Amino acid sequence: MFDYLDISVSILSSFLTGGFLLLLVENQHLHKSVVDRYYAIMRPFYHNLSKYFIFVSYFHYALRFKEPNCEGVQDFKNLLQRIYGIASNIINSGKDLPIPPASIHKIYNLYPNDVWYSMDCNSEVRNNIGLKTRSDLIIDPIRDALHELPEKYWTQAIDVSCLSKVSGVFYTSECQPVEGMPSQFENWQRKLKLSNWINFVCICLTVISLLIILISGASICVYIIYCITVFCAFFLVFCLYKAIELNNLSNNLFK
Repeated sequence: MFDYLDISVSILSSFLTGGFLLLLVENQHLHKSVVDRYYAIMRPFYHNLSKYFIFVSYFHYALRFKEPNCEGVQDFKNLLQRIYGIASNIINSGKDLPIPPASIHKIYNLYPNDVWYSMDCNSEVRNNIGLKTRSDLIIDPIRDALHELPEKYWTQAIDVSCLSKVSGVFYTSECQPVEGMPSQFENWQRKLKLSNWINFVCICLTVISLLIILISGASICVYIIYCITVFCAFFLVFCLYKAIELNNLSNNLFK
């Protein structure tokens, strides 16, 4: 009987120290690695997006509309006004936009495409838009804001098509590569949280099982000892499966 107790205690102790606890620690290391990689991608993007919004806000002052009250132009002006509000907050705070939840990111990420689409594909906007003046008081702030963006935008001439061209290139080269990343990251965080809770529950069950075996001693039925050990082995296999699934999800996050 005591041989069975010793074997079960050894197995459960191995499950605890070499299994559940190790997986829990590994999840913490994985969390740090994935979060560091995520912010290494998203911080530069939101720095550039902040500069783009400031560029649009300066361009907003330079635009004039022949028929400002038609529906398409009103929608475009409302879009520019929303971007102007974001840019004003950025300028007043002196900081880049913080990395938002996926739902807000989806809205921000589409603004460059909305600007490009409105100017290139909406005839009401395209036929009614122009620059107020070529005065340096208006053009110089736009040029300065343009030079805050990556270097590939610097050669763009400051004319009425500049906003559309910059927005189109910015959306395809900057926004599209990170379009679904925040939602995938949030899904990964939920999976990690679930995995940690499963590991924690399994640790508690294993510790309780060890205490039951040690306290009961020879009075406990051998069949119960077998059942406890088999159930803990099953939990360990399940935790290993969740760990592999989480690791694969982490690898796919940055492809």
